[in-house]
Amino acid sequence: MLPLRARYLLILVGKPFTGRSDALRYLEMAKGFHGYALERILSRHLELPGSPQPQGRALRRVAAEARQGCRDNGVVARWLLNDIRRRHLERTETWRPPPRIVITGLNHPAELDVLTAFSRSAVFRIQLEDEVRCERAVASGLLPREHGIVRVKGVTTRRFVAAVDDTSRDGDPSHVDRPDDLMQAAACTSRKRGSAVIAAAQYRDSGLTPVLKKLDDFVDTLEKTFPSSQF
Repeated sequence: MLPLRARYLLILVGKPFTGRSDALRYLEMAKGFHGYALERILSRHLELPGSPQPQGRALRRVAAEARQGCRDNGVVARWLLNDIRRRHLERTETWRPPPRIVITGLNHPAELDVLTAFSRSAVFRIQLEDEVRCERAVASGLLPREHGIVRVKGVTTRRFVAAVDDTSRDGDPSHVDRPDDLMQAAACTSRKRGSAVIAAAQYRDSGLTPVLKKLDDFVDTLEKTFPSSQF
């Protein structure tokens, strides 16, 4: 197996529509991280047909089927780590500092277990109230196509949570992803962890700015915990 060449892995965990992708893009653009989303890895490895590609709830069901087919709940995370190993393998005689990696798009606690097995890993949880997540989802325009909510206008928070947070299909437990399970696993990980818990009023005043500020502080801590001088 190729070595995993990374200064550290920062794993962003949150329920759908909490701003994980926004946080990933922020770290890429403002901090120079190399970003990876498990959804993209899944699409590439399975060579999913069609355009547009499955997204949201449909893609999470595809992930559940992949886990079941491989009999490995952490298989998508293993595919991701293999991709990172190949992409960042040292190929020149000129030394380059190992990259800082940020990862999002996790759907299952086993994926978190696979990623946090790397000794230089950390987990950051993003938590928004369900009411705020619903507002963000409606504003995104993704609910009809990705989550099967046809009548978006006036959708209740309860209806949103039922549609987005539970991907059960025909009562088959092998096709269930529950974000609450992943969030609980992230809270219990033995790895270094941080979090941003944003109330509805705070979000309406400042958007994701409080999340990014807490993320900045957490990255500052990781820079001291995993200094580049170690390499």
